[in-house]
Amino acid sequence: MSFRLAMEADSGSVIALAVCVSLLAITPAMQAWMGKLIVDGVVQLMQQPAEPLRGLSTVMPYILAEFFIIFMNSVLAQRRRLAEQSLGVSLAQLLNARIMQTAIRLDLTHFENDEFYNQMQTARAQSSHRPIAIITSVFTLSQNLISLLSFIFILLAFSVTITLVLFAAAIPLFLIQNRYSRVNFRLQSLRAPEARQMNYLEQLLTNDVAAKEVKVFALGQTVIDRHASIFRKLFDEDMRLAKSHFWKALFWDFLSNTGFYAAYVFVIFNAIAREITLGSMTLYLSLFRQSQGIFQSVLDQINRLYENGLFMDNIVAFLGMPEQIGKDGQPASVPSASVAQGSWPGIEFRNVSFRYPGQEGWAIRNLNLAVPRGQKLALVGENGSGKSTLIKLMCNLYQPTEGEILLDGVRLQDYDPLQLHKKIGVLFQDFVHYHATLRENIGFGSVEHLDDAGRIMNAARHSGADDVMEQLSKGLDTMLGRQFHEGLELSGGQWQKVALARALLRDSEILILDEPTSSIDAESEFRLFEKIADVTAGKMVILVSHRFGAVRMADKILVLKKGEIEEMGSHDELIGKDGYYARLFRMQASGYV
Repeated sequence: MSFRLAMEADSGSVIALAVCVSLLAITPAMQAWMGKLIVDGVVQLMQQPAEPLRGLSTVMPYILAEFFIIFMNSVLAQRRRLAEQSLGVSLAQLLNARIMQTAIRLDLTHFENDEFYNQMQTARAQSSHRPIAIITSVFTLSQNLISLLSFIFILLAFSVTITLVLFAAAIPLFLIQNRYSRVNFRLQSLRAPEARQMNYLEQLLTNDVAAKEVKVFALGQTVIDRHASIFRKLFDEDMRLAKSHFWKALFWDFLSNTGFYAAYVFVIFNAIAREITLGSMTLYLSLFRQSQGIFQSVLDQINRLYENGLFMDNIVAFLGMPEQIGKDGQPASVPSASVAQGSWPGIEFRNVSFRYPGQEGWAIRNLNLAVPRGQKLALVGENGSGKSTLIKLMCNLYQPTEGEILLDGVRLQDYDPLQLHKKIGVLFQDFVHYHATLRENIGFGSVEHLDDAGRIMNAARHSGADDVMEQLSKGLDTMLGRQFHEGLELSGGQWQKVALARALLRDSEILILDEPTSSIDAESEFRLFEKIADVTAGKMVILVSHRFGAVRMADKILVLKKGEIEEMGSHDELIGKDGYYARLFRMQASGYV
């Protein structure tokens, strides 16, 4: 998986790494052998009559060869480092994009589950370094194994026993490191909730949305103390694990070094006994030192691969998370939907019930509703009555727990999501304040029209956002929000007009407005609804509002209570019934007397 992603991210750097590693792997043995030839040549020359210049010319080819090997080793090492840096950045960007793409395609029910956020936190935290760590570990392991094989071939010719002692002494340390990797993985995996809490506390102190309350309520030190408490808990866990690993690793590292120096003494003894030449002694001592270090590095890279592989499994699991769009947990299977022959034109709810994940109570229960095209329907009810849930079901952001929803006779889940959402323009109650230009804040409603200034201006006029633009020095190019350079903050009502323009820009068949004027004064609200009535003539409009003056524009008013339909009719019909709606209307009207 990691190599497939790496080739996709930067195939040139992967190939460069492979070439550099292959060449770097054979240079240590070549360098050590050149060193042997130089030493043996010098010793031989020292036993002959003194002719320094002639003697130097004899060993100079070996010296130049070793210099060339060292220089090429340096060039290859620098090229490898450059390739790793380039690949690391490209791979991290690719994975980050994949994580964002995964979040986009997932059903909204995932975002109601804290375990999803834990998985996403872990994936995002590890994606920047785990995949490239696997790639570099594989290449380093390959390089070390090739080097080690070349060393073993030479060492076995000297002593099989000494070779086995050198390598066996490093194995216990490998086992200790492997156990540490497994324990560390479990520890890090369980920390996602605490990591998210720390991130949230940091955001409270560093973003403009929370800054006002944090200052007025003097919450700063409390938030810092809570952050420090979580940090201390995680730090103490790390230190307990690190201390346990320290003493065990130190003990086995001591035994490993003891084995090395035993071999060291054995080689020197053989040189003194004239069993080997001085050059051979130099060669073997160099290979002993390098081979033990390389063997330990091989075992360490295996441990790193094991640990990074565990974390990479988490990333792969997140990227492969099912969309859970349909009731069967599968993505929509129909690429696009068209109106069925003779089907009823409009939205139908057939025995629809919905329960949020992890909750026992029903948000919507046994709802049957038919909204024909061209009708304006208002949703009324107390907080928690199911209005916003009904909106999300209409947008296919959730799937009904029971029953089905049809648009023009076709089930919503049988539409391609992109094609379905093009039919709908929506202003959510908790709309987004994009820290971008005014043009983009409106244009995001239909990204293919981002450069269509005329269309954007038309949407702004219908929503009242043109009044906002007139107060901005750079007009549509004014940066909104204070997170970026020269950004300006708008009032709640101004933001709402901009968000409404975003919904109107799409010129969709269905317009859904959830509390579109909650932050707008009464006079502006009256003018705004007149404009909306004109621009939505002949279209289906779903309006949610607590202001009963606004809902009077609707053809039908649906009154919800505890997720069920309490009443339905026009304003005059519902007042005439003198029921739940009439009582709510009189209660609100009394506030204006």
